[in-house]
Amino acid sequence: MTYLGWFDDGKKRTTAERIDAAARRYEHKHGIAPTVALVNPEDAIGVTAPLGIEIRPTSYVARNTVYVGRDA
Repeated sequence: MTYLGWFDDGKKRTTAERIDAAARRYEHKHGIAPTVALVNPEDAIGVTAPLGIEIRPTSYVARNTVYVGRDA
């Protein structure tokens, strides 16, 4: 599985907005939409993911960082 890492510590953006931005970049780069977003568990609280993307809280992902990719 190939992931695209996305770091954004802008205080005005939500985790959902970060996931959306990362997903758009992933699709632009790879020509296909991601299906998974790995995020820090603290960032995952109360997040509604963009349609078609499963949010997976993952302890080794830093705050304000998103990894998007596709399941194999």
